[in-house]
Amino acid sequence: MLRTTADRADLPRALDSSMLLHALPGALARTATAPGLLRRTDLAGRADVPGLQSLSGIFPDQGSYRGGTLVTIVGRHFTGATAVYFGARRAAAFSVLDDRTIVAVTPSGSGAVPVTVTTPGGSARIGYFSYLYWPVISRLIPSAGPVGGGNVVELVGANLSTALLVHFGDAIAFPTAVSEGQLLVTAPPVAGPGTVPVYVTTIGGVSNQLPYTYAAVPSVTGVSPSTGPIAGGTTLVVSGTGLSRVTSVTVGGVPAVSFRAYSDTLLVVVTPPGTPGPADLVITTPGGSVTVSGGFGYQAPTETAVSSAPAPSAVGEAVTFTAVVTGVPPTTGTPTGTVTFDFGDGSAPVPATLTGGTASVGHVYTAPSGTPYEVTVSYGGDVFFTPSTGTDTQVVEAASTTTTVQTSPDPSLAGQAVTLVARVSPVPPGDGAPAGTVTFDFGDGSPTVTAPLSGGAATVTHAYADAAEDPYAVTAAYSGDGNFTASTGTDTQTVQQAASATDVSLAPSPSVAGQPVTVTATVTTVPPGAGTPTGIVTFTFGDGTGSATAPVSAGVATVTHTYTGTTGSPFTIAASYGGNDSFAVSSGTDTQTVNRATTSTVVVSTPNPSTTGDQVTVTATVTAVAPGTGTPTGTVTLAIAGRTPRP
Repeated sequence: MLRTTADRADLPRALDSSMLLHALPGALARTATAPGLLRRTDLAGRADVPGLQSLSGIFPDQGSYRGGTLVTIVGRHFTGATAVYFGARRAAAFSVLDDRTIVAVTPSGSGAVPVTVTTPGGSARIGYFSYLYWPVISRLIPSAGPVGGGNVVELVGANLSTALLVHFGDAIAFPTAVSEGQLLVTAPPVAGPGTVPVYVTTIGGVSNQLPYTYAAVPSVTGVSPSTGPIAGGTTLVVSGTGLSRVTSVTVGGVPAVSFRAYSDTLLVVVTPPGTPGPADLVITTPGGSVTVSGGFGYQAPTETAVSSAPAPSAVGEAVTFTAVVTGVPPTTGTPTGTVTFDFGDGSAPVPATLTGGTASVGHVYTAPSGTPYEVTVSYGGDVFFTPSTGTDTQVVEAASTTTTVQTSPDPSLAGQAVTLVARVSPVPPGDGAPAGTVTFDFGDGSPTVTAPLSGGAATVTHAYADAAEDPYAVTAAYSGDGNFTASTGTDTQTVQQAASATDVSLAPSPSVAGQPVTVTATVTTVPPGAGTPTGIVTFTFGDGTGSATAPVSAGVATVTHTYTGTTGSPFTIAASYGGNDSFAVSSGTDTQTVNRATTSTVVVSTPNPSTTGDQVTVTATVTAVAPGTGTPTGTVTLAIAGRTPRP
């Protein structure tokens, strides 16, 4: 059998007689057109082939316009044939096999021409031979299919009515329907994906080639985003393999609005409208289909509302925020999932799970500085519902406060240190720790003192100098801050006289008669009292003389006293402090020993000298020797030599 190739230039135009003599005996010629048009001629069979005696004609009766078709001419009386004509042209070669059979190779030609055999006995027309043009294919529908084959491929072109075979690369398929401009064929299976040339072999020759792609079954590894509105229009990015030749995409059974493959691994799809809930994503390619169950979720639009209670609130007061998420009518159903609360004060957002479409959280504002605060609630959506956002404002006011003040010790003594503690607390429902300062007024006319709050308390120390205006009204005034209002607290402080002690000291001690003695009284405060007492000290000297008084200055009172004699020595000296508003009375004593003062005696006689018989006056003068003072009394005894002393 003479074979053809895909390259038309390689087809033989004619066969010489030697080729025919070797090729024809016993050969089987086949012509395949449409189903039912298969013709078989056993060229080696003769009268021993049933029915052959009655055959006459040209087999095959059509071939390429370029010639070279091997045909069998059946008739009678062919022995000695000298020529075979196809129209006006001689056969390229022919051979008489027997009296009834000639094989010939067609010359080039066109159209339908008579076939004439010339023998010595004359010429006779045996039949007609039709010249056919090369087949041409212009389109494959589809141009791709699964590796396993089995899909019907339409070949559109021209000169296809005598198609014998359709080649898919190295695989061969037989047409199932034939017309001049169309072939239908079932694609054969191949070993793996790839692109192969498709061409047609007809009686007229071999067609041009068109590419046909054997595609692998697609796979999907990711779909983003996974949800979108029921109105459609969501752009999906689908990743996977085998996506370069997608032929259809459905979402929930509805064709996608559009789709486009950017590579074998990337497909972009625009979703059609749908109903709330998960929808299967089905992607079809020539290689097959892949279904992503629930690969996309249609979501109905939602509305999120947020409310707060109480509103307004105070600093530190717990506020309850409630978010309600509903579907936008006519959507039905109850959204699920989570909402996130942003309180607008810089604190961390708080998520909460919806129950029956509602979620509540509590929050405490620590300052009103940003009031009104914008509260935002963001619903994250679920498979059936889209995300949405709701807002509200929360007014936060400064919390009221109460200020209390306590003193310790109470009562206290004059000069004693008193600790005053002011405590500032929010008035419920306000909460938190107030900051700022507290100013203390001690009620005694002394300057006020300001102290900072720490942990809600401020502490100062104060000593009351006297108890003159006891009890004293103590006031603690809290200044307030941005978060808490000002407030004032009061208390009373009882101040009592401090005990005093009086000590007496003498100088010099002992002394002598007539010597001045300095008497000093030192008045001190007995702890826990403090301060320096003032007032009057009364001195008594124990010698019968009158008392003396002296003011206390810097805690000391001083007088001077002269003892004129020693009778009664040692003398008891007492100092009595009379007290004042701040300090109680007290007294102290001491003893003073008074010794006799040393004297000096001077004797003077006059006249001196004297004569015998003169009256001589002798005078003795006795004086006190310092530090003694005064005039000595008593007697002086005069002794004259040779005479008896006389007082």
